[in-house]
Amino acid sequence: LRPPTLSFAAFLTLVFSGKEAVYKALSTQLETVPAFLDVALVNITANNMQMILQGQTLTVLYMLTATECVTLVAIGK
Repeated sequence: LRPPTLSFAAFLTLVFSGKEAVYKALSTQLETVPAFLDVALVNITANNMQMILQGQTLTVLYMLTATECVTLVAIGK
């Protein structure tokens, strides 16, 4: 799934940040804190990723530069 333009280190940073964004976005809705492996990356494009947690697919928007990694998950009510 890693886009060819990302180094392995940048890809790992991006996925880790995306998983953290998912946890934080859903933290008030979850009864227990999920383990790191409970969130799965299922797709990645040039500006977003799709991740699954407990059967829910979430879109994670991202910006990745040489010095910054910003991820965002918006949860609708």
